[in-house]
Amino acid sequence: MLAIDLYISAENPVAAQQVLDYLISQAELLTRFPLTGRIPKPGAPRELVFTRYPYNLIYRVTSTKVRIVRVIHQSRLFP
Repeated sequence: MLAIDLYISAENPVAAQQVLDYLISQAELLTRFPLTGRIPKPGAPRELVFTRYPYNLIYRVTSTKVRIVRVIHQSRLFP
């Protein structure tokens, strides 16, 4: 998420902090609701799609934890 912060901060540091706070809060919710995101295709990691900001959070769920794989801008394609 450092890249997101650096990119947005160049134009608007306040907005960058708001985006990061939102993404972190949503990631923290996954500890309580790990099955919130969708599975885009069988065998793929889960994906939490945001509407407030144009980012998706890609993650995997195991029996003991949630592992965030990537935070990606919606304009980019994730394999």
